Amino acid sequence: MGMFHSTSGKHGYNLYQVPTDFKITKEEMILLLTIEQSLRRSEEIQQEYTEADYDELKLEKITEKLQNEAIKRVFNLTQKDGELFDKCLIALRNARVIYKDDKDINQLTDYFKYDISRQGNLNIGDKINLNDIRLFEMKSDSSISNEKTLTEICKEYNTNNLPIALIGGSYS
Repeated sequence: MGMFHSTSGKHGYNLYQVPTDFKITKEEMILLLTIEQSLRRSEEIQQEYTEADYDELKLEKITEKLQNEAIKRVFNLTQKDGELFDKCLIALRNARVIYKDDKDINQLTDYFKYDISRQGNLNIGDKINLNDIRLFEMKSDSSISNEKTLTEICKEYNTNNLPIALIGGSYS
């Protein structure tokens, strides 16, 4: 789910926008996204994400919960407000498209700031240059250090030249 899901304004690798007549000013959007990011990073929400594991429905509900809370804090709207609330939620999720080139907005949330996802062009059997793959160690405080190429890691940890499986992940 994560950066590929409608809750973050994407469908797969593509940004998408749902029509709505609800307008959110840039100042209101900054406040919404700041609150959403703060909630997303809270221990409680991180624990919920961890427990949900790969259950997309649970992950979506957690994200929806924190987006609902951000809307409540900024606009004093809840799901009980029906269509008005729904339009506001759509407008929040449209932010990735509306502000896609706005440096201020794009620094506010991890899923805006760090999303470099794109459809790759590798196929089974393709040969890759391991010097082109850079990996980073991410620390618990979200800082990044120890940049190395895959070639360097293989020389350091795979001295027997055994087959390697690459496993990727993300931090939210």
